[in-house]
Amino acid sequence: MLAQNPLLLTIISLIHRYQAFLPKERHKLYDKAVETLLTSWDANKEFSNHLVFKYLWLEDLRRLLEKLAYWIHTQGGTGDKQGGTLIDKDELIHQLSTDIKRLKQIELQEADKEARCFVEFIRDRTGLLNEQGQDCYAFVHKTFQEYLCAQEIIYQWYDEGDFGIVLQHIKQHLHDPHWREVLLLLVAQQKPKQAAKTIRAILNQHSEYEKWLHRDLLFAGSCLAENPRDLKVADDELPQQILQALIELEASDSPQVISKIRSRVFQILCSLNETAFETQALQLLKDKAEHIDKIQLQEYRAALGEKEAAITTLVTLLKDESSRVRDTAADALGKLGNSSDVVLQGLLALLKHESSRVRDTAADALGKLGNSSDVVLQGLLALLKHESSRVRNIAADALGKLGNGSDIVVQGLLALLKDESSGVRYTAAEVLGNLGNSSDVVLQGLLALLIDEDLRVRYTAANALGNLGNSSDVVLQGLLALLIDEDLRVRYTAANALGNLGKKTPSLITAVAQWIEQQQDLKYVGNEINLLWDLVTSE
Repeated sequence: MLAQNPLLLTIISLIHRYQAFLPKERHKLYDKAVETLLTSWDANKEFSNHLVFKYLWLEDLRRLLEKLAYWIHTQGGTGDKQGGTLIDKDELIHQLSTDIKRLKQIELQEADKEARCFVEFIRDRTGLLNEQGQDCYAFVHKTFQEYLCAQEIIYQWYDEGDFGIVLQHIKQHLHDPHWREVLLLLVAQQKPKQAAKTIRAILNQHSEYEKWLHRDLLFAGSCLAENPRDLKVADDELPQQILQALIELEASDSPQVISKIRSRVFQILCSLNETAFETQALQLLKDKAEHIDKIQLQEYRAALGEKEAAITTLVTLLKDESSRVRDTAADALGKLGNSSDVVLQGLLALLKHESSRVRDTAADALGKLGNSSDVVLQGLLALLKHESSRVRNIAADALGKLGNGSDIVVQGLLALLKDESSGVRYTAAEVLGNLGNSSDVVLQGLLALLIDEDLRVRYTAANALGNLGNSSDVVLQGLLALLIDEDLRVRYTAANALGNLGKKTPSLITAVAQWIEQQQDLKYVGNEINLLWDLVTSE
């Protein structure tokens, strides 16, 4: 989750640099991230000399952030998985002033000044809070809000000596998506007996429609994926009970176990990788093997510590008498990322299979694996001439995923720019735009598509030309002609492509300005005016 954001990737790098290793547990990683942001500058000198705050000390910052995160989180969610809750600046200052007044036993006026310094400091020096919109604030990433909120609940529990505080939060917020990560982080940090008590409370919550939706069970399974410390020691029967119930759902042929539930079960069981429950879960799955789809079982094995053995079995299943099994085995191998010779040979053999679906899946899997050896390229290039337009399309897309811009690949794709299928022309143009080859023959092929009868082909060709970066007059003139296309998407893409090329020639500026002047209805020229702005300004 942290690694999805460039800022947070930087933080992870800092943690690794100063700590020499990254903690496996999420809560420990988040703890180190917060610590790194709060102490990655010369903090002690500034605080000891009161250069930042008059009353607050370094150790006060984290405590205030925990209280703030809890307060913000209780205000509700935005529905944005990445962003936290937006809070008005005045509300934020008022809440902080109240907390600082109580924490430092000072007058409200002094607390207000300190609160304003706190907001500026956390925003500018640590980056944990961001100004978002006019006079609104939020945590830079919802992960920090969730982690610090969980820390505040733990503080309340320890401070009051009442574990019921934890259970009350579970009861009140279980199955509220906004609180999901908070509750999981809360469970992950508990001592064994307390974690067991909490998970049992979740399992026995008797939520509405549980007999059909299994939400309590699924959440309990997610708690196991957090790998709470020594849970088996505290209550060995609990993990067994949860795992058996999850695997019963996996093995069930009841129509009441809908695909969304099966998907969640699969996700949860696979997430037990490298936890104390990995081996136990895999054995229980094997015990139910006759009731579990044979490909699904291999995907479980790959996730739960037996990847090489699973790949060997999947390669064998590429020759299964059932085309459905061959198809799903190929798809599974594409996802697992192993591009060994035996895997490649197995998939390549399927490129000649009588079933178009099997051929499609094999080609797609080869593209995902990223191995652009000669034998793989030759296999996919052969499919560019297949009688089925669907096969040609899949093969072109797979070549694009491999990222090989060699002459033989480019020549094969260029031939598809004249394909009878507009879908194939569309894919070939898109792939050529991404491969980065801007030779004259590629440019001419794409320019010819600017007048294609299919609007998708036109805007894809325009976008490809913009990506290739060649701003010759013939390219500019071709894109300018699209500014009068009948379709808004085509005009929009052409304008963007011209902007991407960045050639601010007087003739281009004049042409765009003249085009705008000639339009009778000026309601739809916003993209072209944006382009004109970019062309005539130096910003």
